[in-house]
Amino acid sequence: MIPPPERKPAIVAFVLLCVAVFAALGAYIAATRSTADKATSSSPAAEISASVAALSSRPHVLFRTTALGPTYGRTALAPLEAPASTRAATALACDRVHFAGGRGVCLTANRGVVTTYRAVVFDEQFTPGAELPLPGVPSRVRVAPDGSRAGITVFVSGDSYAAGGFSTRALIVDTSTGEVIAHLEEFAIARDGRPFKAADFNFWGITFADADRFYATLGTAGETFLIEARVSTKRGTVLRSGIECPSLSPDRTRVVFKKRTMSSMRLVWRPAVLDLATGRETVLAETRSMDDQSEWFDNDHVVYGLPSDRTPGSTDLWMVAADGSGGATILMSDAWSVAVVR
Repeated sequence: MIPPPERKPAIVAFVLLCVAVFAALGAYIAATRSTADKATSSSPAAEISASVAALSSRPHVLFRTTALGPTYGRTALAPLEAPASTRAATALACDRVHFAGGRGVCLTANRGVVTTYRAVVFDEQFTPGAELPLPGVPSRVRVAPDGSRAGITVFVSGDSYAAGGFSTRALIVDTSTGEVIAHLEEFAIARDGRPFKAADFNFWGITFADADRFYATLGTAGETFLIEARVSTKRGTVLRSGIECPSLSPDRTRVVFKKRTMSSMRLVWRPAVLDLATGRETVLAETRSMDDQSEWFDNDHVVYGLPSDRTPGSTDLWMVAADGSGGATILMSDAWSVAVVR
């Protein structure tokens, strides 16, 4: 239908107004993109890279930052002598991370329509290298002292025996290729000199003495055990019961672990240290329940993560003496999954 003559000027004016609006909008978008491009390529990114390089060249702690904001979940560094003083975030986002011997392993999730998980190996410049898909939700990761291998634990579902509990997969990976060397479920385990096997075996919390020998947790029938094993033979031995998430001390004489106890009719986990030579256990001066695989800060102190009392959704790193003395002190706020790199 042809509009009446008296309406034509109004239509023309409306069309001209639309053209002007779209032209102004286009100019605004172009200007905004130009500003964003300049911001992306300007000095702040270079300054962050320089800060990471400066910190990585000296003893430092590497961790996952949980500070709310744009760096949440990214791997970051802080100086070992004063971890709370400053930090620099990398571009690498991880759910769990560890580093040793010049190589690190980042466990991460790709949360899309179907969530998938993977492990990514990276070097001292935080450049991603070999990677492999993971069969479940990232739980624990440790890199061997020489950086050549990593132990990874994930949570999985679908095991019939795990109804009402949990099921894990624990694997050892070659960090140069990303290939799986061994699944702990394939290992032959001995207890008191005899074969020990059950359908509900679960392994987690690997910690290396060297590239071949390691310790880990074995769970079965509601009990947990510390095992010592070798990758080369795919054999392991039960050393002691009641040990979860071990972490070997730098001098290789002790493991710090989660000790299951009852407090006020409630099940809690307390950090404790086992002397491997004497079998003596020392419960540490932390009264809160701790669900983490601790890291040794040095031969005399251990570090672990706890939910933050200040910021919902964040976590803090705490430190306590390994001999049971003193009390827990906060090492770093808004941090998780720490590795001490000397």
